[in-house]
Amino acid sequence: MNDVSKFSVRVFAQVVATGHMQVDAIVSSDYAIKVVNILYPHDEQAVLKEREKQIQLAKTFL
Repeated sequence: MNDVSKFSVRVFAQVVATGHMQVDAIVSSDYAIKVVNILYPHDEQAVLKEREKQIQLAKTFL
């Protein structure tokens, strides 16, 4: 299994776990950033774009 697959699976596993422990949502978002870093090495804008999407999504639940 390559790193993108490994961390993508972890993103989804943490999202599923969020139903029982909300702190897992933070872990999931960080794994998503790891995936972006692997897919787009040294691309700060890609990381910022992903994090901004996460922040906007989180705001919809507040």
